Amino acid sequence: MGGVPGKSGYPALSFPALDPIREALADALGTFCRTDPDAAVRMLKLGPKSRDEALHNLQLDSGVLLPAMERFTGVLYAETGAATWSEDSRDWSHRHIAVHSALWGLVRAQDAIPAYRLSNDSRLAQRSMKAWWGDSISHALAQCGARWVLDARSEGYRELGPVPDSLSSDYLEVVSRDGGRALNHFNKKHKGELVALLATQRPNISSRDDFAAWATSQSLDVRLSPGVVTLAV
Repeated sequence: MGGVPGKSGYPALSFPALDPIREALADALGTFCRTDPDAAVRMLKLGPKSRDEALHNLQLDSGVLLPAMERFTGVLYAETGAATWSEDSRDWSHRHIAVHSALWGLVRAQDAIPAYRLSNDSRLAQRSMKAWWGDSISHALAQCGARWVLDARSEGYRELGPVPDSLSSDYLEVVSRDGGRALNHFNKKHKGELVALLATQRPNISSRDDFAAWATSQSLDVRLSPGVVTLAV
């Protein structure tokens, strides 16, 4: 696998400029969970039935690795069906899809990572995740080689690393077709379905207009406004 400099057991990931922060954050998280497990459980906001999830943070340099798109199990990721993608879809996703992790920062879709527990709103060593990551995520995005970014992240993760002004981008908003009301929980489901469709169709998209044209060809209801791509469902 290779690994982060100084910690050969940590996964080798895309955007290697983030490695020093990844290593420091992983070291601090593992140490905290090992030396004060009760405080770690409180910091991670784990209930009695889920407190064992903190144990994942003790194996960050030795745990089983899975592609980022398969590691996360929330509604959005479940709807992608990433575990069943073809090799072509996996290759396309790795070149076109990035995932924002609180612990590992920006990674590509098929980068292999271990299980862990940490959130965008966690505080570790009396520092917020924003303080840990600083401007590094934005710098990584600026150097990702994309001509346009469709930002489907939640607000909390966008705050950890805004897309820089130097990179053309739009925020993905999901609303109800009947009345235009912004969706909450179900927006993740529809974002996941969109990712699945993109990985299956593997379109050549380099601008918001390209995306809108492709979406229309797939019978999706997409509307463009300044800085925003709205998907009506």
